[in-house]
Amino acid sequence: TYSYPFLIQYYEDIANNFPGGLYQYVRVVSFRDTRPFEHEVFIEITQSFPLMDNLSANNRQSEN
Repeated sequence: TYSYPFLIQYYEDIANNFPGGLYQYVRVVSFRDTRPFEHEVFIEITQSFPLMDNLSANNRQSEN
């Protein structure tokens, strides 16, 4: 998967420390963390995955 990171169609288990990048072929994205997701993470994800069809987010703690 990591040999051709820009050709993958699924990107799973992203956390709050997502490094960014442009993934033009990824359609399905999932991310999870034990800490609340920061607003900036959602912005970074929408910019990094322009053709995303499905987004799944899971965290164990809600934001206050």
